[in-house]
Amino acid sequence: TIIREDIFAGFMVNDLERLAAGEKKLEQLLVERPASRASLLAWKGGIALFRSARANEAGNAAEAERLWKTANQLFDEALQANAGDFGRVAVTGAAALLFADRLPQQYRDAANQRAYGEYRWMWERQNAMLDKLPLHIKGELLAGLAQSAHRTGRADEAATYLEKMSTTLAGTPYESR
Repeated sequence: TIIREDIFAGFMVNDLERLAAGEKKLEQLLVERPASRASLLAWKGGIALFRSARANEAGNAAEAERLWKTANQLFDEALQANAGDFGRVAVTGAAALLFADRLPQQYRDAANQRAYGEYRWMWERQNAMLDKLPLHIKGELLAGLAQSAHRTGRADEAATYLEKMSTTLAGTPYESR
């Protein structure tokens, strides 16, 4: 949470100053908190993916490709650091889903597949306690599952998650989403 708000400000409203502040904190945390290495590397990967999407939108194919490769190297390094780190999984899946449709066309399927795999990993570990999860976690999990299943051609599975959202998240901001 120390870095999340600054990094999301970069991601969601293109506030590059806040993103830079988040990156600075991220580098400091990598030194100070080695036990959190996996999730911190995933954040770095998410930032690289964001930059890849921006480079693609700016028409800079070479930079988009370079940053795509950097993002995936960081995601893989995070996986090797701690495959079972929920922070790693959540950040990797969310970043892949958030930026997939802004990446160069040749990388979109891979990003959506990565997102789907990460959301399914979380689902397998959390579905039994879904009703006990905080609203934000429950909503993001179900929305990520529905969207990533849809984007990877799993229409029936996406419909199942949407139905679960309509019943589990009725009356919440996630209902309209």
